[in-house]
Amino acid sequence: IFLGHYEKAVVSTQSTGEHGIEVVPLMITIDLERDTPEVLDNYLADYHPSIQALLGTEEQLDSACNHFRCYRSKGKSYDDPNDYILDHTVTQYILNPDGKTVGYFMSTRGLEERVPIFLGHYERYKALVEQVEQDTKEKLSNLLDRALTIVTFGIF
Repeated sequence: IFLGHYEKAVVSTQSTGEHGIEVVPLMITIDLERDTPEVLDNYLADYHPSIQALLGTEEQLDSACNHFRCYRSKGKSYDDPNDYILDHTVTQYILNPDGKTVGYFMSTRGLEERVPIFLGHYERYKALVEQVEQDTKEKLSNLLDRALTIVTFGIF
């Protein structure tokens, strides 16, 4: 991912933060041969401290790529075996706090479009949580009423 993609993630994060919404930008490396925690820390230090880097095993990366339908391919090295290109999908995915993918941004989507999309996802998630909380309270109340009724019935 190029600088512009990280900048978009950070600016989107900062803009949504102004609305009281916490967004955590994550980067999953696809270069398991060259990337180490130190390399990733140094690389991301040039962008923004809020970006979190993930480094896993080949199996974990395969699983993540399958989940997000992410393409990746290692190009041929010529003179130096450590000098190769990695082609990959350039997409940023939006996950809700439950870890469910709810949307994505292609690399061409501008900043002016991102914040309203984040806000829309946040409002839908917030409404869903509020509805679940209300439904849970009602179900719990109904359950407790029945439980108390049963207990009361058993006393007679």
